[in-house]
Amino acid sequence: MITQLSHAVMTRNIEMRSSKKVTFSAEYGADGVTGIINIVTKSRESTSTSLKVNGNAGFGDFKLFYGGINLYGNKKNITFELGTEGKYAKGPKLPTDINNRFTISTTSFGFRAKIGKKTTLYYRSAFDYRSFNAQYFYTRSIADKAFETTQLAWNTVGFNRQSDKSKVELDFSWRYNHDEYAFNPKSKPSVHFTNTFNLQFIHKLNVKKWFKITYGAQGEAKTIRSNDRGNHQNLRAHLS
Repeated sequence: MITQLSHAVMTRNIEMRSSKKVTFSAEYGADGVTGIINIVTKSRESTSTSLKVNGNAGFGDFKLFYGGINLYGNKKNITFELGTEGKYAKGPKLPTDINNRFTISTTSFGFRAKIGKKTTLYYRSAFDYRSFNAQYFYTRSIADKAFETTQLAWNTVGFNRQSDKSKVELDFSWRYNHDEYAFNPKSKPSVHFTNTFNLQFIHKLNVKKWFKITYGAQGEAKTIRSNDRGNHQNLRAHLS
């Protein structure tokens, strides 16, 4: 499975990363006009019935702990996957007597069902949480004791239908971001919320072995709420 690099993907599920610098606006809309970066996730396709669990855990310097568990299974034409992984470290103490600590956790779920030989339905969801010391990220002030927290939720649902001569794909996704930055414990934090909805259609035609046509359409709605940058809305559509 190839998925746009716009959401949280656990590292244990990555098969390969790829980048292409030519235009891909027909498939990815205006954001792909100068190139794309894709994550190719590991395939779990199988016609047999199976259920597998794997995981790992470890420790390191500065009270580092990392671990994760992954569950995936197949039953006839249905494939699912559920997993979570996380990292935590207290970190080294900085000259300002603040620990360079961080917490990272990612949870994802995926589901795919094949209907007949040509049609596939799919759904993927992910949630990513990060909190970390952000001292001196943006300033060099002696009052800077910054800490930052980010949350990301992402969902996509769609289907594709493929034959020898064509492939049609329709995809709907929703992405939610929450970022909170506090300059020091006594200051009012900067808080930002972003919601993005995206609808995408792609049609590929194999006219001849040497001649292929790809066209598509994409619509996006984005809302931003911020206590220091104001509220914004943006609508856009793209045909190619």
